[in-house]
Amino acid sequence: MAGPSNSVAPVVSVVTGYEARETHDVTCTTGTWSGSGTITYTYQWRVPTGNIQGLASQTVTVPKGLAGQALECTVTATDSGGSTSTVSSNDSGTIEAAAGMAHVVQDGKWRARPIRVPVDNEWV
Repeated sequence: MAGPSNSVAPVVSVVTGYEARETHDVTCTTGTWSGSGTITYTYQWRVPTGNIQGLASQTVTVPKGLAGQALECTVTATDSGGSTSTVSSNDSGTIEAAAGMAHVVQDGKWRARPIRVPVDNEWV
């Protein structure tokens, strides 16, 4: 028996702010599915290099360390007969570094690093 059929792919959208940024929330719609009986959904978030362990819910907080990459969500639909199908979402666009972080190149890859600002404790 074939699994659920997807007619509209899942979509990643930003919950907090206007762009995908480390420490901000993003969510993934289920898309539009048809199949037999009740359909349940599971989620897995990923970057181009593979799945992100521990990010398996519909809405997640983007972990630090993903700046410069694109984030996407795969939705697996399971119908009442136990058949499954999986579809990937659009990507989030490039993830921005968290506030107080800067993009730097290290070992040929973009990385987010804390911005260090010297502080003088002298009062003027």
